[in-house]
Amino acid sequence: MSKMQFVLDDGTTIEYEVILIFKSGITDKQYILYTDNKKTINDELKYYLCIFNKDSETKIEEITDENEYKLVSEEVRKMMGDKDE
Repeated sequence: MSKMQFVLDDGTTIEYEVILIFKSGITDKQYILYTDNKKTINDELKYYLCIFNKDSETKIEEITDENEYKLVSEEVRKMMGDKDE
């Protein structure tokens, strides 16, 4: 996995591991799936899914539309081979 650094509003830099960057066939937007390698209470890897714009200063944008998030999450599950959810 490659690493990516994000600068928070307060100037703090955080490094994450990039799992996947892809363009959705449904929304025609580019997304990034990344992790800070922390675990959930169920001992599963915690990951984040955001809109990714490599040409923007911000680079990532929260997915605010619940429908869009569900559609893109399903695309990720299919790409990663997880069809249980």
